[in-house]
Amino acid sequence: MRLKPIILLLLVTEFFQAGISFANGGGGAAQSPFKATIPILGILTFLTLLTTVSLGLLFHRKRLKVFSWHKRMAFTTLTLALIHGSLVLLFH
Repeated sequence: MRLKPIILLLLVTEFFQAGISFANGGGGAAQSPFKATIPILGILTFLTLLTTVSLGLLFHRKRLKVFSWHKRMAFTTLTLALIHGSLVLLFH
């Protein structure tokens, strides 16, 4: 899946940005590098949910053979939602 490298890149970028901010005296208490990824993961989760629903509708209306992609997107959506929800509960 191509989504894993994107998420990994986002997380690494947030770690570096938080480290630079903290090293420059980031204004008060140090924030977690994951806190900035919460909105990004929320948007990604919503977009994968829309894609999953669209593929499901295509499968039922036009009988296209997209069910395997529908299942993959469903698992991706579930994974992103669990990560996003965990980060929200931990850092908010």
